[in-house]
Amino acid sequence: MLRIKKFKIKPICAVMAVCLPTIVVLSYLCLKGSWIESKMTTDEKITTIVYGVLFYSVAAGIVEEMVFRGIIMGLIEKSISVTSAVAVPSVLFGLMHIIGNHLNFLSIIQLVIGGTAVGIMFSLIELYSENFWNNALVHALWNMSTVGLMHIGTQPYSESVFTYVLKSRSILVTGGDFGIESSVISITAYLLVIAVTLVLLSRKEKTNNIEVV
Repeated sequence: MLRIKKFKIKPICAVMAVCLPTIVVLSYLCLKGSWIESKMTTDEKITTIVYGVLFYSVAAGIVEEMVFRGIIMGLIEKSISVTSAVAVPSVLFGLMHIIGNHLNFLSIIQLVIGGTAVGIMFSLIELYSENFWNNALVHALWNMSTVGLMHIGTQPYSESVFTYVLKSRSILVTGGDFGIESSVISITAYLLVIAVTLVLLSRKEKTNNIEVV
């Protein structure tokens, strides 16, 4: 259906999926902060990790990509253009995350920018790979790095086993009320992946033109 196809992962997309959260997490660990372990029991820790992996990472990553890059992107691409198919779902993706979160004005602005940037990143990976499972993998591993086993923020997070509590209170670093996913550090990482994917798309287009000729 639309851009939803059978499971197939491109090696370069798997590398992106690992490198994106690794770069961001290591960047934060270079900043001043302290590790806080939750006061969960062993059973609660196991439940939290399993829930974080299965729900926040696998389920949320796959479902969100299926909806935004599989269905919405596919419909817009067929009816309008590829550019609109990249832009519109990305903006909607950023706006969607405002729902259910108590954010101040600056945090909303950061979230819209960060959410749109990461949406564009997922969309371009979808265009390059021509298979939403690749952006779903990137999405899933990204979620896994921020919820469940570990969390990075300005205060201990009750739904993670470990929290790296940042000493910085700069909203550019912390991401404001939403968290590090809308921080300058994360947005810079999104832009890096976007740049790499654009290069891959350009090479793919040149290769296809040569094959046609």
